[in-house]
Amino acid sequence: MNENDLMEKFKRLGAALAKKGGKYLLKILAPYLPVIGFVLFVILLIVGLIGAVYSALPNTEGSNRQVGILADANISSQDEEMYKEYKELVNKYNVEDTWVVNELANTPGCDGCEESSLVSPFYPGTGVVNLNRFADRYGSDQKLKLLWSQVHAADLYRAYSLGEVKIEPKVMDKTAKDLHPYYYYKKSVVVACGKEGCETSEVYLLVEAYTIEGHFQYHYQWTTKYGNEGESTTFEELVSTKQILPNKWQRLEDWMVKEYKVTDNVEDIALARTGVWEAAQGFYNKKEWMDWLSSSGGYTYSWISGAMVPAELVPFFEKAADKYGIPVWFLEAIALMESSFNVTAENTTTGCYGLMQVSPDNWKKYAPELGYDVVADKDNPEAQIMVGAFMLYEQGLKGVDWDSPKWKEQTLDVLTFYGGFRGKGAKEECRDKYASVIWAYADQFKNAKVGWPAPTCTEISSPFGWRSHPITGEYKFHEGIDIPADCGEPVVSISGGMAYTGNSSGSGNYVVVKDGTYEYWYLHLSEQTVVSGQQVVPGQEVGKVGDTGASKGCHLHFSVYPLDSSEAIDPLLILGR
Repeated sequence: MNENDLMEKFKRLGAALAKKGGKYLLKILAPYLPVIGFVLFVILLIVGLIGAVYSALPNTEGSNRQVGILADANISSQDEEMYKEYKELVNKYNVEDTWVVNELANTPGCDGCEESSLVSPFYPGTGVVNLNRFADRYGSDQKLKLLWSQVHAADLYRAYSLGEVKIEPKVMDKTAKDLHPYYYYKKSVVVACGKEGCETSEVYLLVEAYTIEGHFQYHYQWTTKYGNEGESTTFEELVSTKQILPNKWQRLEDWMVKEYKVTDNVEDIALARTGVWEAAQGFYNKKEWMDWLSSSGGYTYSWISGAMVPAELVPFFEKAADKYGIPVWFLEAIALMESSFNVTAENTTTGCYGLMQVSPDNWKKYAPELGYDVVADKDNPEAQIMVGAFMLYEQGLKGVDWDSPKWKEQTLDVLTFYGGFRGKGAKEECRDKYASVIWAYADQFKNAKVGWPAPTCTEISSPFGWRSHPITGEYKFHEGIDIPADCGEPVVSISGGMAYTGNSSGSGNYVVVKDGTYEYWYLHLSEQTVVSGQQVVPGQEVGKVGDTGASKGCHLHFSVYPLDSSEAIDPLLILGR
């Protein structure tokens, strides 16, 4: 069956679902939604699931606010306008409750200070001050932000449930406000020491998040990392993420029962919630994928490097590698292949979940064996990685000689089983569709190590965090690190990706490199040695140290931003690996 036939089949299915009702939507669609690659995922999910939801909605002809935004293959100007409205709403409400819970920064040695507990959560309280911005050093808050697509999907379901012909602005606003997250932070410090002494900066760490995806608590412990030339960084490292609700979806489901005036039947509520959630992911993936295609110029293995592994996951990959003898770079390759480093990734057909896509049965069996709680640790990245690594170890990776050039062939049998390939020709099918990709990822993670953006200078003159601006004297947040170096010294990309160049009064000449996880910003350059649209590899020169823009002396300002976010994370989380 070709793609056009599939599209037509799903359009007909959508019309049939309009007659049958939304209750059976996911049950009928489930067999058609295997995870068989991101592009095909977008085609099937957008045309199937979202098309079905859309076709089940009331006729909106003549309405100035059509409810079918992004439901078909083309995005209209009307869709774009509605998309902008949703973006403005979530940008507003995502930071409405961002509370600092302590007045003084923690000092090294105070493990667990100002953290919430199961019996004493911060929600629904407030705190010392409301930041009105994302602030977590690791960017964990941004991963749980309310998406415009989630608000839109909830509004679509409302229109369907209540027979409304359009989505009014007041409904959009109410939904965004009702579903917005609550964040609680503690002040902490990062102490960076080098040959010239130590710099202490104040940062914030997320200790609790109450969201429509669950109620999470975060725990840290003090650690010190050492560099190659005697540098050290002392900070609080994330060691645990706990989800404390027996049903992580309780908040969203309670809201749906109240807002949609639906039955209190548990199965029906869960089905409705899943429908809204899957539609939301479909809307979001389609928009982001189309934006990516229009700007990226394509994606190649050469973009992959150690820099794109989310900073908060690195300690857990290292812990698993130490315990089971499986290299960090191989575990990272498995996680990239299985989940794209998404802690909440779920295969709707098999139920496999998390970074390592562990099946429900295996999770229930092995999580307790390794000391993790089946419910509370379901979204704990450490638990997901440790369980996945344990399974890979037990299935045969314990016998691999990782220093041998034959390590790839030695892992094939395990990858065939872990990837779910069965029957005649399974091994070769795995090699072609699964193992070869993992091996390519692993080679990149192994060889494309994270470097330093200004190779001739490893000192930091101004760290990430709150500081007095060197020119204005204003006390404000510094969204990166400053590295002093002579003008004209090389600046290199710490990652692979697509380069973009520009100039502004504040940043001067700058280069941005974008991979699949982060944007890396190199500012105040005297010269840009790449052009916009150029693909770069790790270690490639992208510019020269300069003193352009709002600068006071030759230096490089380096910042790291998670994709689709305006809030930076601490670059040392990546550079300190």
